[in-house]
Amino acid sequence: MSTNTRSVCAALAAVGLGPLLSLVGIAAGADAEILLNRRWAEQAFAEKPAEVKPANRLMIVHEDMPGDTKLGRCAAVNAPPLRLGDKVYEHGIGVNSLSVLRVILEKPAKSFTAVIGVDRNMDNSPASVRFHVSVDGNDVFATDVIRAGAAPRAIDVPLSGATSFDLTVDVGGDDRNSDQADWADAKVLLQDGSELWLDDIGRQAMPVGGLPFSFVYGGKHSSEFINGWKRELKEEPVSENILRRTLTLTDPHSGLEAQAVCTVYLDTAGVDWTVHFTNKGSRDTPVVEQVRAVDATVDVGLGSHAVIRRLNGAPCLIDDWMPFDQAVPPGQKVEFSATNGRSSNVSPWFNTDWGTGGVITAIGWSGQWTASV
Repeated sequence: MSTNTRSVCAALAAVGLGPLLSLVGIAAGADAEILLNRRWAEQAFAEKPAEVKPANRLMIVHEDMPGDTKLGRCAAVNAPPLRLGDKVYEHGIGVNSLSVLRVILEKPAKSFTAVIGVDRNMDNSPASVRFHVSVDGNDVFATDVIRAGAAPRAIDVPLSGATSFDLTVDVGGDDRNSDQADWADAKVLLQDGSELWLDDIGRQAMPVGGLPFSFVYGGKHSSEFINGWKRELKEEPVSENILRRTLTLTDPHSGLEAQAVCTVYLDTAGVDWTVHFTNKGSRDTPVVEQVRAVDATVDVGLGSHAVIRRLNGAPCLIDDWMPFDQAVPPGQKVEFSATNGRSSNVSPWFNTDWGTGGVITAIGWSGQWTASV
């Protein structure tokens, strides 16, 4: 960027985050979405970098094959319902050995309860497993080998104030063949009397902390250095239903200023922002490139599969603006972009939907753009 001080508008993005389970207890319906978006803006455009984590978490520590862990379903590839004995369970977790899950809690736990066994999907198979509940690496509960067809077993394991514990299903002394095991109706009773379903915890979606935009500066990605820049935050009401947050980041060496002007809507679930770059130094700055006005991460929860709800663009064809869905394969990304310099040849509005929530994105830029989900 030249020494002439100038401002470059990188892009504008409106992002609406669907309701996350962690906020259901605070507000409901549209109010929850509005509250979520406001809190997200406060965390994303903050004076100090913030790492955002859900209060309660369910983590996969180990699974032999990706996708072995399923929430509310059996671990089989076609994911039938959880079945133990004569009962079908709505809540619970299906796994295939070897499986290790970790539960992390905001408040101390009193006990863990579940109904355990080999899923009926594996009747007449050689399945054999053992179940373990451990705190700080030490078993507080363990079974002998449980085989296919055995009666389900209800367990109530004291946790004595623990704020984390592991659930392990091992191979039962042989191999993992047919070892589809269920933690049905798995829940934690906290010492304050409240109860948490583990599958509900696992479904939580949560925006990951950090700036929601990025760029490359002097050949380095902004994530490598941006926390060392000077930060200044200004917040001011624009109207009764609009709040503006302006986050200014300044390179202490070159004087390059990156300023994000964020509009938070208080009557609808939406946030938009524009990123401006200004050289306030006395010399040319290193090259600023690969500006991504939206570069945000959302942890969509265990077992969630994202689908992009899209529209065709308007290249003057019979199917202009026709809606279609595009699945995001696990471990992969989907990229799409405008063509021939016209921003609307491919629709710049899309909804990334993972079932329990979503992110609606609108790109306000009248030239070439590229998106990746």
